[in-house]
Amino acid sequence: MLWQTGFNILVVGPSISLLYVPLVEWRGNAIDADIPTFATFMQHLYVYVLVEEVMFFYAHWALHHKSLYGWIHKKHHEWKQPIGMVAIYAHPIEHLLSNVIPVLTGPFLMKSPAIFYFIWTFIVLQNTIVSHSGYHFPMLGNPEFHDYHHLKFNENFGLLGVLDYVHGTNKKYLNSVQGKFRHRTLFLQPVRISYPLTRGKQE
Repeated sequence: MLWQTGFNILVVGPSISLLYVPLVEWRGNAIDADIPTFATFMQHLYVYVLVEEVMFFYAHWALHHKSLYGWIHKKHHEWKQPIGMVAIYAHPIEHLLSNVIPVLTGPFLMKSPAIFYFIWTFIVLQNTIVSHSGYHFPMLGNPEFHDYHHLKFNENFGLLGVLDYVHGTNKKYLNSVQGKFRHRTLFLQPVRISYPLTRGKQE
């Protein structure tokens, strides 16, 4: 795991940067010292989230196709109960298609300034690490959704769950024990105490 994640960080990441920086300069992204307003950032963030949700869902769903799964995506699914670092434990092709391109496309399309890119990247990394961590951290993402995907393989392909709802790829999850604890917690109290189980069977 350490070798593969290290390769993706130290080799794949810089290689993509060498291509991405000239692209954003050609696109006309603002690379200067001026910091735009918070309202402008929120407008850009809305597009980032929408673009990432759509691109990640369909790339991830495609990687589960039998013609791609065995030689690309299966590596990531070696972990049925993932930990934070497994977030980028993936075949380099998968890392590019589902981890990098969906994240970079929003800022590229919006001609975003560099500061927006760095804030967005931090948000994405925090979210994907928490999603793979198994822990419910206060005010951060909930790991139950993606944990269930690692457990069952054929549900919960997206990030927000919107396209899973549209395509019906979350039905078993919503009726499972794990689905009952999908809430985002705002307090230090464990989520399984804040939201006690009332129905649903163990999956």
